[in-house]
Amino acid sequence: MERLRSAISGSHGFMGERLCKRLDQFSIEYTRLDRSGTVPNGVDFIFDLAGYGNIAGQDEVGEIYKANLMRVIDTLYEAKRLESKYLFISTSSVLLPKQTPYSLSKRAAEEFLRYMVDTCSIKAAIARPYTIIGVGEQKQHLIPRLIDSCLNGTAMPFVSEPVHDFLDVDDFVDALWFIKEKGKFGGEVYDVGSGISYSNEEVLEIVEGLTQKKANVFEVDSLRSYDTKNWKADNGAIRKLGWRQNKLLTQTIAEMIYHERENT
Repeated sequence: MERLRSAISGSHGFMGERLCKRLDQFSIEYTRLDRSGTVPNGVDFIFDLAGYGNIAGQDEVGEIYKANLMRVIDTLYEAKRLESKYLFISTSSVLLPKQTPYSLSKRAAEEFLRYMVDTCSIKAAIARPYTIIGVGEQKQHLIPRLIDSCLNGTAMPFVSEPVHDFLDVDDFVDALWFIKEKGKFGGEVYDVGSGISYSNEEVLEIVEGLTQKKANVFEVDSLRSYDTKNWKADNGAIRKLGWRQNKLLTQTIAEMIYHERENT
């Protein structure tokens, strides 16, 4: 059987590094892409995980659109040239009523992908991750900050009402592999999440329960304008491919707490 070669953009990010480790475990050949959008010859499959603008401080609109739209357009034309399959990792925030430059840039990239599928017959699909968590997650995010607050007493602002659909990064990588192996590539969208939402307050209670310590939080009216009380995945499409969630939220948080304790 001919050995397929993959390419990964965003390979040094939280999700990208975990995908690379998975491919290494199975001795699957891949190449890490740079930010140019150029793909080397011989690539059969492209995982496009690169992105900019979803972390506090990444607010330069020009850079957001350059990374999330213009680079994607270049990569899509590379996929056309190489006749490669292309999996675009978008964001669940494209579905929210309140949009940001980040989500708008991802939404525009989704639309251009569909245009390329319709007019150029490229083989492409879209994965929309919800809130991906796990060891190695960015420290600015909710759960790492709550763990730090519980273990170290670090004060942090907190809003209790917003909800999120949390999914372990290993389950997310599994989903990408299911799409690669079994998915359709005619512009289909695969929402990747647990299908269960937890409020920030519920997450706080889990972290406090597992650490047996109280977090040093102070309530504020709002942190992010786009947060909502209704944010969970309709994961029917990915489940039809055979994917199932393996790690519950409490297990992932417990692993994150253990890692933090062992490495501080």
